[in-house]
Amino acid sequence: CGALDALRALLKHPKKGIRKEAVWAISNVTAGTRIHIQQVIDHDLVPPLIDMLKTASFDVRKEAAWALSNGTSGGSEEQIRYLVEQGLVQALCDLLDVPRVLDVALVGLENILKLGAKLVIEGASAARARAAAATRRVV
Repeated sequence: CGALDALRALLKHPKKGIRKEAVWAISNVTAGTRIHIQQVIDHDLVPPLIDMLKTASFDVRKEAAWALSNGTSGGSEEQIRYLVEQGLVQALCDLLDVPRVLDVALVGLENILKLGAKLVIEGASAARARAAAATRRVV
């Protein structure tokens, strides 16, 4: 998508206001479907968003928090895992002492933790099923 390539270029613009609006536009994309979120991932926009979440001015950080938190809300298991692998958990935790984005950071972290809990439960169920099958074979 040409628009996402243009937005990626604008993330490096010297004017903070342009960077902020570019991140805001990306947050609207990540608020869409899993296909939209995948396009953001495929266009390699997550690493610069994570970097901006850590280092940019407050206005840009806030928009980056929304963009990435949106990705945890509508993303697939694989997409959320990718966001975590890129360092999203620590970046969101670093926002927990910033009152004006606390709610966004908490929503993103909650979505990540819900996926983690789901995977733990599924893993435990699978382990019990394997153990039961092994017990039946032994008997």
